[in-house]
Amino acid sequence: MTEVLLRNCAVPGCPELTASGRCEEHERQLEIRRGTSTARGYGVRWRQFRRVFLGLLVARDILPVCGARIDGVPSPHSQCAGEGRLIARSADGSDLHFDHDPPLREAERADPSAVCDPRRISILCAACHNRKSQAEQERTG
Repeated sequence: MTEVLLRNCAVPGCPELTASGRCEEHERQLEIRRGTSTARGYGVRWRQFRRVFLGLLVARDILPVCGARIDGVPSPHSQCAGEGRLIARSADGSDLHFDHDPPLREAERADPSAVCDPRRISILCAACHNRKSQAEQERTG
């Protein structure tokens, strides 16, 4: 049996304990604000593209680790790659985040060719992806 360490919800002032970042209520509120993954452009075609993208990396002898990009040049947003660390938790990439760089504009979310453009995708571990996303949010307000 695995023990799970509970911590306070990441939302300031929330007394709920959770095993992840936010309690169920705040996670639900975030999903409502952001919209569903499909509404943000990540539907069936995106899920298929993720598998194809991983295959493209492997075919080019690029390890699917934090910082991996189709051109073989590590993402500048990967602190792991910058420090020479190979972070990959599962063979199918499910523990890694597929990141758009530059980030998708709202108008591009409905365009599968923009969402599934392998030249705009890099793979980042959760820590590097969160760091990049937080920096983007701070820049855009």
